[in-house]
Amino acid sequence: MKKLILMVIFVGIAKIGFGQSISLGNDTTFCSIISNPKIGTKLTISGSTLNITYNWSSKYILGNITSTAINFLDNITTPSPIVTNLPYNVWVRFVLTASQNGNILKDSINIRVSNFIYTTSYLTKYLFTGDSIEINKLQIGGGINPIKFKKWEPANNVKNHLTNPAFFKQTLTSVGQSLQVYGYITDSVGCEGSAMSYDMKFQNTSKVSNKDYLDSEVYIKNGILNYPNPLNENVDITIFDTFGKLLLSKSTYFSCLELYSPLYQSDEILLIAIKYKKSKLFKKIKIIIP
Repeated sequence: MKKLILMVIFVGIAKIGFGQSISLGNDTTFCSIISNPKIGTKLTISGSTLNITYNWSSKYILGNITSTAINFLDNITTPSPIVTNLPYNVWVRFVLTASQNGNILKDSINIRVSNFIYTTSYLTKYLFTGDSIEINKLQIGGGINPIKFKKWEPANNVKNHLTNPAFFKQTLTSVGQSLQVYGYITDSVGCEGSAMSYDMKFQNTSKVSNKDYLDSEVYIKNGILNYPNPLNENVDITIFDTFGKLLLSKSTYFSCLELYSPLYQSDEILLIAIKYKKSKLFKKIKIIIP
């Protein structure tokens, strides 16, 4: 009878002493290892976890180099170690072995780190008062495909800053001032990267004078744009918005131009650039839309 009781007690302790299942949760992608991410944070073991020993293992081969868990984790005997190193943008499989009183349970999880590649160069552009320029060059790549463009910053200086390409309008007023423009991308798992793409520098002189822009105005009336051409010269007409987006380009010798309403039905200010072929003059004039 005593023997039977002892056996019942032993079986009861074995069942309580170690669970019947182990789970590490879903495969995980980290956006960075700079923030010391951990694996094993979703570990669950049914039953008691007293006196359990843990061991992480892994094997990753690249060329003739073989790396194991000790190369990737700060501690392979803790249930939730810190990831200290990992090859970028590829899955690495880790196995956790949990042992207690001779009982062993195992589970595995795949881990990867999304990594963006930044170039050390950027484009320098020299702009005059009121000038604008198309921006379309991103100095960043990498990540886990597919990659999507997210935005340009600072948004206040970029028209349609959520699109690429977009138009940058400089607002600097002092010679030597500069403004850095950053491009942002996201990858397929939602990780975000950014890098400086442009350095916009201000210059104080331009072939287009401030007076032409600030003091001269022309009006659109009944779909007709009248502009100065007193000598009826051949002129090249270019109409664009204040961010530099081209709306219309035309050569003519008239002093008026018929415009289609979709061109100017907007609350934005438009500009007209007039190049006089005979007198070699150049004017940039504000268009007023009544």
